[in-house]
Amino acid sequence: MKVVISIGGRFPSPFRLAEYLERRDCLGRIVTTLPRFTLEPLALAPSHLVTAPWIGGLNYVMRQVPILRARAERNYWTMRMFENVVVRNLEGCDLFNGWCSSALESMRKAKSLGAVTVLNTGSVHIATQKQMLEEEYAAFGLRRVVTDQRLVDQGVQEFEEADHIIVASTFVKRSLLDRGIPDRKISIVPDGVTRLFSPGRKTDDVFRVIAVGRIEFRKGIQYLLQAFRDLRLPNAELLLVGGPQPEFDALLNEYRGWYRLTGRVSDAELARWYNESSVFVLPSIEDGWGHVTLEAMSSGLPVIVSANAGSADAVEQGKSGFVVPARDVDTLKARLLELYESAELRRAMGAEAAAAARTRTWDEYGHRNLAVFKRVLGRPSDVEATSEQLETLG
Repeated sequence: MKVVISIGGRFPSPFRLAEYLERRDCLGRIVTTLPRFTLEPLALAPSHLVTAPWIGGLNYVMRQVPILRARAERNYWTMRMFENVVVRNLEGCDLFNGWCSSALESMRKAKSLGAVTVLNTGSVHIATQKQMLEEEYAAFGLRRVVTDQRLVDQGVQEFEEADHIIVASTFVKRSLLDRGIPDRKISIVPDGVTRLFSPGRKTDDVFRVIAVGRIEFRKGIQYLLQAFRDLRLPNAELLLVGGPQPEFDALLNEYRGWYRLTGRVSDAELARWYNESSVFVLPSIEDGWGHVTLEAMSSGLPVIVSANAGSADAVEQGKSGFVVPARDVDTLKARLLELYESAELRRAMGAEAAAAARTRTWDEYGHRNLAVFKRVLGRPSDVEATSEQLETLG
């Protein structure tokens, strides 16, 4: 088997999958917009790595220009440029594995060459995502086109034409089922731990609530800010680790004095902040997975995750953390207060979380992807994993 992977972004999972396939002599090549020097740590043969860094560079430059940053069509044009590269690098593959909204022409070309196609999506159905996020912006008085409609139309067509679809969570799968995609066409393969940390000793007695990642409406930080301010807990702090998006500045100003904002931090600083925290919260409005959840769990933190984050699949309710409804400030407050009032509960949940995170390896991720690939190709497999077993990992 030879697999060609295309990925027009920085998602970690396709690169980890490429390494896994390389070790098993199953990788044809991986095509990416990242520059080659950033991929040197990967254990890949140079001939199996095709890069188009000028496309990623162009997208980066456009994100720095305010008038272009918010224009959804910039992603449409860069993805079209990327596909022009991908279609020239499909010869000799048995299976093409592309990512939603950047794979339609690539899939068609791969099929013309006799390959089967497996599509990945890291978020809910693209039409559902656009609707959910634009409604959220509107609720806060903002008008924003989240995704160019041409990308939505392309994503819908990709779901239709793909031979099979891999998603990271039950939340994403439900969104596809709700749009009429048949169950038999979908497999769940959860991601591994992107950065594996270790529990450490906390050096103060502050009840510190940590949220990590982009500070934006999509991540639901607006509801965490409200919950924390409403609780007014003595000797407590809300720590936001990450970069705020420009449209979120007004809301941060409204809650000034109720949080500490670190900006972007190094891995070493992030590990330190996890160890100095009491609970991690990811209150996402829409999040296909949420890698920071497993990072926090590996650090020995109990987690509170919204049901609209795919990483809720990794949380055992009441044991390693809590899953709460998205936008439900009252339930979020109740769970935070429960953890605030019991250091013993925090310790017990943190220990369970750390143990659970260590089972989420990238080898397991590759193993289960390979099982799907072999099943779609109709080939015998020494990887024992049915569709139902793949889902139970979540």
